[in-house]
Amino acid sequence: MENCKEEAAVLSNKTSVFRIIAAILAVAVAAISLELFIINIIFNRGSDTLQNNDLVYCRLMHEGNPFEYSFDQYTKMESDLKEIGNYYEIYFQYLETGEHADQQLYNMDTKRLDTTEKAVSSIQVEDKVISNCKLKTAEGRLFEPRDYVVEKDQQYFPVILGNVYRNTYKVGDIIRLYYLYSDLKFKVVGILQPDQSQMLGDVFCDFDTSIILPMFKVAEEAPAYFDKKGLLIHYSFLVSGISEIEGENFSDEIFSDDCFYYSGVIIC
Repeated sequence: MENCKEEAAVLSNKTSVFRIIAAILAVAVAAISLELFIINIIFNRGSDTLQNNDLVYCRLMHEGNPFEYSFDQYTKMESDLKEIGNYYEIYFQYLETGEHADQQLYNMDTKRLDTTEKAVSSIQVEDKVISNCKLKTAEGRLFEPRDYVVEKDQQYFPVILGNVYRNTYKVGDIIRLYYLYSDLKFKVVGILQPDQSQMLGDVFCDFDTSIILPMFKVAEEAPAYFDKKGLLIHYSFLVSGISEIEGENFSDEIFSDDCFYYSGVIIC
């Protein structure tokens, strides 16, 4: 009788182990199926777009070591991208407060302005993005051609603030923040009207809560206070943006010369 009880206990334990293993396998299979389902959606959606000859929006991001290329090479890559399709230079970057933590800035967690945020959301754009998105200011102005060029003796960098800042800052105010290792002074030239956030392709641009910078280039020589390595990283942003291409002209080989991020796949 005792042997029967022991055998029953062993059998029960084995059954429990088998059930646990089966449950783990079921979860694993479900996870793999979900992953394949997501991948299928991504690539089939792209195929449908091509078949209908609609516009294809490719999000590009330079994935290599930014120090592998020179300023001139990045400028050449930028020029090549503009020949491929309708290329929008836009980059999402955090600005760090550093020792300037006493400024009222938008906190993404609390959804309000306070002095606790250490990294502030910013969007760098070229003029084409501003015109395409039809951004409008409630105060001040949008960027002018001169704002996209940095001179050697430049003391301030122009910025446009999202409408969330409208009751805290005014045109002409100075905000101190770190951008790519450099402690910079940003001068407010405009504040946007409400409800300016929108989609550009399949990318959400939260203009309402961001600090907007011009996608600038250096005229001849950068200001002495601008970190040289940081400046080279900035130039890599020139080849990080959104390319709008006619579906009938698109192929995966378009961006094969250098590494870019496209639809979840690194294409080299």
